[in-house]
Amino acid sequence: MPQTRCAKCGAENAAAAARCAKCGAELGAAGAPAPTQESMYGFDEMNKPPVSWPAAGLGLAIIVGLQALVGLAVVPFLSKSILAGRSPRIIGFWAAMIVIGAAIYFGTGFVLGRYSKGYLVREPFMAALVAAGLNWVLEHFVYRNQSVTVPMLAVGGLLFVAIAYVGGMAGEQVQQKLREQRRALAALGKKS
Repeated sequence: MPQTRCAKCGAENAAAAARCAKCGAELGAAGAPAPTQESMYGFDEMNKPPVSWPAAGLGLAIIVGLQALVGLAVVPFLSKSILAGRSPRIIGFWAAMIVIGAAIYFGTGFVLGRYSKGYLVREPFMAALVAAGLNWVLEHFVYRNQSVTVPMLAVGGLLFVAIAYVGGMAGEQVQQKLREQRRALAALGKKS
């Protein structure tokens, strides 16, 4: 059976162990964080935490709620200011909608990644995927919006799903750095 030697005390431990059985130190390459559920580095399939369905549902609720708010408050304003008049600026309108949508999806992913317990990037991805699907159904079948084509909806949906995933990764990066800072401060406090 493969063994791992603890760098701190020298005790032999099982290769799959995350902590030393004798002294409790984290095991792994020297200077590298051991792969644990609270570390976003070094995940493998066996150590990956389960999907947090409540977080995915919360992400979906945030995205749909913000989109409804934008649809009720911002779209009429943009329609009057950008599309009204003798020369409607349709490209400007759609550019503004893409920027607003990207902000919603990235922000939701970032919030879920930053304030979650554990590593959450799949949850913003799943929330964005369902929200993009709902948007597609609403635009295509309910509103029958003639200016929005199926390829536009598909490309926009994929773009926003990717943006939500990147937002989740960015939030996790911030959370990881803050966690490392807290550990460093705690270690300094123990030495004093």
